[in-house]
Amino acid sequence: MLGARSYQLITQVTLETILFAILSLALAVLMLYLLFPQITQLLDSDLRFNMLLRPEVIGMTAIGLIVLLLFASWFPARQFSFSNVNQNLKSTTGGYNSRLSRMLLFTQFTVSAVCLCCTLVVGSQINFVHNKELGFDRKNLLVLSMPQELTVQKMQTFRNELKRLPGVMSVSNSSFRIGGGYWKDWYFVEDKDNMRQVELYEVFSDDELFSTLGIPVIKGRTFSANISSDSGAAFVINETAARELGWDDPIGKRIYTHPEEKGKWDGTVVGVVADINISSLYNKVRPLVMRLPWQSDYPDNFIYVRYSSEEQLITKSIEEAYKGVMPGYPLMLRFVDELYNSTHQKETKVFTSLQFGTFVIVLVSMLGIFSMAAYMSMKRMKEFGIRKVLGATQQQIAGLHLGYFVRIVLIANALSLPVAYWLMKEWLNVFAYRIDLTATPFLLMSGISLMLVVLSGGYSALKSGSMNPVNVIKME
Repeated sequence: MLGARSYQLITQVTLETILFAILSLALAVLMLYLLFPQITQLLDSDLRFNMLLRPEVIGMTAIGLIVLLLFASWFPARQFSFSNVNQNLKSTTGGYNSRLSRMLLFTQFTVSAVCLCCTLVVGSQINFVHNKELGFDRKNLLVLSMPQELTVQKMQTFRNELKRLPGVMSVSNSSFRIGGGYWKDWYFVEDKDNMRQVELYEVFSDDELFSTLGIPVIKGRTFSANISSDSGAAFVINETAARELGWDDPIGKRIYTHPEEKGKWDGTVVGVVADINISSLYNKVRPLVMRLPWQSDYPDNFIYVRYSSEEQLITKSIEEAYKGVMPGYPLMLRFVDELYNSTHQKETKVFTSLQFGTFVIVLVSMLGIFSMAAYMSMKRMKEFGIRKVLGATQQQIAGLHLGYFVRIVLIANALSLPVAYWLMKEWLNVFAYRIDLTATPFLLMSGISLMLVVLSGGYSALKSGSMNPVNVIKME
């Protein structure tokens, strides 16, 4: 009314928004700088703060700011500048577009609902991965990776030294390492009256591996140092191998390999042990055959140590014993539990990122609900006053006000649940062993979203219900 032109109104609102955006960006960068050590610890130690100065990061930030300014300043300012001046002076709405606000609020709810579902499901799968029974006891267990220069004599000396250490319960050496893989070879197995050739995964170990790792024996026995024929003639298989070979009673079944070395590896199955997961849960347990070391000149390069003392004390004792046998060679020592968990480090990082992203999205949604609820209570204050004069109670008015947002949340949930289910089903299919995708996380998400709506919009709803209708009706 004082003569300002449309472009002047648009420029004023846009410049104010630019100022807020620049201040917010500066504050965000400062917070990131202060929290960066914790972020790198949770996500990736290779992250560097100066990565923000890369051209692609600066370009994406600039594009994001331009898009933000376009929707948060220019569009509303332009809409306001072309609205009716008299209407603007009489109303606090000022060209408010309820359809646009509902669409933005609906989008926020939909995205936050999908992220909440994904966070709940991913968290359950990560917990399942870290706590799944692997067929052996991975607690209080160390694995040592020995250098290629290790000889059989030094291996025996080192094992004897380890067994004498305080806190060491048992020691064993094997050809496989937890988190690694198996070897594979062709075997001839008994099949009715014939011998058929199959490819099996194999592990070489001493006779103490089963007790050291705590692998349960299902049928028969394991290797024995007191039975000389076990070297070459005794084979132990896992449950998966017995099942895939079609053996109901595997004990005594004939099996051999490398027929060119006639009779050297020709024997029978003496035992069946429980399935063990030595690799990640992406892969199913393989049909496995276990036997004693196939050569006496070269030792298997992984040593397992079961201990009962404190971690620092046992590792220090092992390092001292190792230096006496292999001086000049670095000791590669890992805790089996940590080693196994590291095979799913990528999923853990994804879960951490998803948790943080979901927190931010939910926080933004709650702020959106709070601001919209406060604005809507002002806009509908006269309506609520008239309803109260006509007999509406405080609870009815509060419920009417809150119901607007509840309806949007319910519609958003109805759209987001199928999307979240499909995303999580596709993600879980990557794992050979996974949780069952039930309705629990989706129902829990719906409950959480409704609770957030009540918490965010409850204040303005109660305020609307408790207002004095006489004062409200008199407002112009």
